[in-house]
Amino acid sequence: MPFSEQHLALAKLLRNRAAAVPHPEQETWIRKSNSFLACAQLAAQDRGGISLEGFAWEALTPDWSLIDGQMSHLPLPHIVGPPLAPV
Repeated sequence: MPFSEQHLALAKLLRNRAAAVPHPEQETWIRKSNSFLACAQLAAQDRGGISLEGFAWEALTPDWSLIDGQMSHLPLPHIVGPPLAPV
């Protein structure tokens, strides 16, 4: 399962892509970015969650620091897998 940080990175990447395309296409890329931002919020729920209140959903260059600050305070995700070193 992808982590919230991965969703956020893709949301930022898509928003940067929106800035590089002609104006009529920007709205489509912003909507795609917003979808991954919502996924980031859902993926972060079991780690304490992030709030998207005050985020500029329609802005071409939003203030990502609102979310970056919250992400930096999330605990590390619990990964179930084999040990990295022999026990």
